[in-house]
Amino acid sequence: MLKTLPLIVSSLLLFSCCSPDTAQCAGSSLEGEKEFVRGINILSRNEECALRAIDGAASAGDNHLELSHRLIMNLCQLRDSSTLNMVSTLAARAHAEGISEVCVWDHALYDTDYYPTEFYYPGTGLLDLDKPELWDWIAADYRDMLSLCPEIDGLVLTFIESGAGIEHQFSSMSVPQRLAKVVNTVSKVVCGEFGKTLWLRTFAYNEKQYADITDCFEMVDWRQGMGLMIKESPHDFFLTHPANPLIGRLAHPTLVEFDACGEYHGQGVIAGMIPEYFAERWRSFRDLPDVVGYVARTDRCGDYQVIGTTMEINLHALRRVTDDALISVKDIEKEFITARYGSCALKPLRKAFRASRDIIDGSMYILGLNTASHSAFRLDDPSTFSRHVAGRWTGSDSVFLAHGVDREFHWWRDLVSVMAPPSCKKLDAKRAADISEVLAAGLIAEGELMSEEYIDYALAWTEDCLKGARNGLRALKRARRSLSPEDYSALFDMYERSLMCMRLRRDSLVVDWGERAMSRGEEFRTRSLERKVARARRQLRVEQRRYASYSKPYPKGTWDFLKDAD
Repeated sequence: MLKTLPLIVSSLLLFSCCSPDTAQCAGSSLEGEKEFVRGINILSRNEECALRAIDGAASAGDNHLELSHRLIMNLCQLRDSSTLNMVSTLAARAHAEGISEVCVWDHALYDTDYYPTEFYYPGTGLLDLDKPELWDWIAADYRDMLSLCPEIDGLVLTFIESGAGIEHQFSSMSVPQRLAKVVNTVSKVVCGEFGKTLWLRTFAYNEKQYADITDCFEMVDWRQGMGLMIKESPHDFFLTHPANPLIGRLAHPTLVEFDACGEYHGQGVIAGMIPEYFAERWRSFRDLPDVVGYVARTDRCGDYQVIGTTMEINLHALRRVTDDALISVKDIEKEFITARYGSCALKPLRKAFRASRDIIDGSMYILGLNTASHSAFRLDDPSTFSRHVAGRWTGSDSVFLAHGVDREFHWWRDLVSVMAPPSCKKLDAKRAADISEVLAAGLIAEGELMSEEYIDYALAWTEDCLKGARNGLRALKRARRSLSPEDYSALFDMYERSLMCMRLRRDSLVVDWGERAMSRGEEFRTRSLERKVARARRQLRVEQRRYASYSKPYPKGTWDFLKDAD
């Protein structure tokens, strides 16, 4: 007898064996609306923050919880007693508060040295995937691991670009066949024997990997309790990327993955209240036949949790669009601000919050490229100029840049070719594979191409964004009398950090790009450029002193904001 799945998930996952029309009826209430999965994902190994998130999520009506990253990234970590105790504690708390499904993350295969050497292909150090005994061993291992923590209700399985890298092991099978072999081996135990849920996470770096994943689904033995989890944007959570085209196309129950904390755009350190983004993106997926709900990350592996803070407005947008597909962003803002800060603060705080996108664009997305490494400032990250370029996914070679620039650029010839330092044009094999068609077409010119023209574009962009940020801060100051001292201080500190971040990055960029341009020869060393670089250096010294003297507490995830000044 199979263990009964949580009611909400089991009813939704039955969609996979129904026609679209039947599935819609099977998951509908009397009003004809789906009963959606509404989930959060906790990444940080911080029990106090996690418990606060669980309590807040439950009180908001969320019904799905995932534990991942620093908490637990692989199921085998349950063999560590501290991890097992924390997962058990959080799962018990979630169930007690009414959250019906608790899932932990897992990756397969694990690192090669996890497996007994008897399963290696002779003389290679690679696993021999053609050995039936290896798959029997893996199935037995999953039985053992699942028995350790009966409190969990399911797994979220990433099965490509994981651990050993199944595509790199020895086998006569194609890559899609190997992936299907992993999924079928794991699902037989997780769903077939333990009656738990298995969400298959489709994370991939390029179109070839997406093709391998989707091809493997044709060979998967789909069981009751299985579904997909797909990021809202292709590859990763960049605000410049389009909606993920896989969502709604694979004819299996699909959970849409969001990031409400902003791994790539601020992690709660700077203003990141962008309910319009979350509302519109979720609205575009919400009513697709196979979409059964969403899950949103609410922290970034540190001491900060968006639930209970201003940043929760992003999560509120997902919840409210789930309830009402037609609700306006204006009404979402009104509900959140009024409930948290009072009606008197609504008008100025709405304006302050709407400066968030200017702040993000002016610090994290210079000229449309994500000039940061998981939010930390970095101008020489090869991924910025390869796998993170939105032009890989937009379906257009060109992009129109606003923010005072107001012209169209070719993603590769105009932006990457100029903005990338020569060192970042020498890509390793993985990054080169991500943009193989771009490289084959010769769209990225070699050598140093930086010029004063592009520095002026960057200055126009950042100054326009700074203007929006300053307007946001002025609006916040008008709300001071309507806010408690604690609330005003927290918001003021966020906007102060935002402006510090924007100024530091603007001036660093001018110095770096200016030096690069002038290194090309005397004809590029103009007096106007020298003045711009000298001015930026003076401003940088002022900003670095401001960073050095900053003593207020601030969110710490994988980005430590003060270290940018180094």
